[in-house]
Amino acid sequence: MVLASGARAIVAGFFQVVRVRWTAILFVIVFSAAFALRYIWIATQFQSLLHRGIRLPWPLSLIFQIGFLILFNSVVLLLAVGVYLAVVRNSNPRKLTKALLVGLSVIAVTFAAWFCLLPVVRVRFIVSFPFLAYLPLFFGLLISTWIVAPGVARAESKGLPAQNGSNA
Repeated sequence: MVLASGARAIVAGFFQVVRVRWTAILFVIVFSAAFALRYIWIATQFQSLLHRGIRLPWPLSLIFQIGFLILFNSVVLLLAVGVYLAVVRNSNPRKLTKALLVGLSVIAVTFAAWFCLLPVVRVRFIVSFPFLAYLPLFFGLLISTWIVAPGVARAESKGLPAQNGSNA
């Protein structure tokens, strides 16, 4: 009985947060669909930059590939978060810094994990499911926009008076 009411409270709280931050979720979906990432990845200039590092000896080539993909996705993340902040007209430097650090961490950890798992899952698996290449940027962008999205204060959302130090 208590478990069911707790689960209902968690689900209700989640949907309340989603209702408040629906613009962030919608922006990430639209940006991910509209941004022509696959056309950039197959462009000859991009491929020539990526393949420069492949000619290096083994550990350096892997480090170069991971670093290059992280750097590229970081630039796209920075561009997308900047566009989102311009759209919602919100500028909070502390939230922006936190959002970019978390988003970049998600991208870096995901790409590093992929390259570590690549010998195990085989290249054929990743080639068979090309959308997997978009997931690091998608989740990094989703988390970043979630952090910088304007939210409703908890006291305001429950109809309680704001606690700003005054009794008025």
